[in-house]
Amino acid sequence: MGGFNAPWLTSDPEAGSQGWAGGGFKTAVRITVQIPDGDDNLYHWPEMAALLKMDPTWYQALHQAGGGGSDDWYVYTGVIPPAWFLDVRA
Repeated sequence: MGGFNAPWLTSDPEAGSQGWAGGGFKTAVRITVQIPDGDDNLYHWPEMAALLKMDPTWYQALHQAGGGGSDDWYVYTGVIPPAWFLDVRA
């Protein structure tokens, strides 16, 4: 079994539409970031899953667990510097 540690992002501005938001995960802070255009560390999740050859059953399980919003998900494989933070809300 493999995996990686990276920030997961969403383009959906509504925290409540994320399936994990009601699952006991902390949602006390929302950080809005601006990733520079063309940054090679930013991956659209559906494309990354295809690159990783993720089993469709696992993809569907994550999609459903996340409230069906996987088209809005992104993964950043680097460190997001605080200078890219546009807004932090508690």
